[in-house]
Amino acid sequence: MEFTHAERALLRKAIDGGMGNGSGLSSQREALRELCDNFRDSSRGPEQLLIGFKALLIEAANDARLPYGAKRSELLSRIVTVFIDELYGLRATGGPSSDGQRRTSQQV
Repeated sequence: MEFTHAERALLRKAIDGGMGNGSGLSSQREALRELCDNFRDSSRGPEQLLIGFKALLIEAANDARLPYGAKRSELLSRIVTVFIDELYGLRATGGPSSDGQRRTSQQV
């Protein structure tokens, strides 16, 4: 599965946003939301997207020279969790609402 340069840049932004003191969580989510929005019309299923995303995430973490250990694992786990939230939220609602916020099926 291939990702575009722009999609790779969004993932790098999410990683960079999470490397600080935790204040980058909103920028992380914003980058991952934009990445998921790029997948809206994808013919690939969510499972295929998740598998490809995880492989790209590991590659991006290596490129960012994140040292192996608990902090790296925690950051990558958090990014995967947000990606899943955004990906399934997008598929459940068909996209963001008019105010740009993701809605769950209970909120629609």
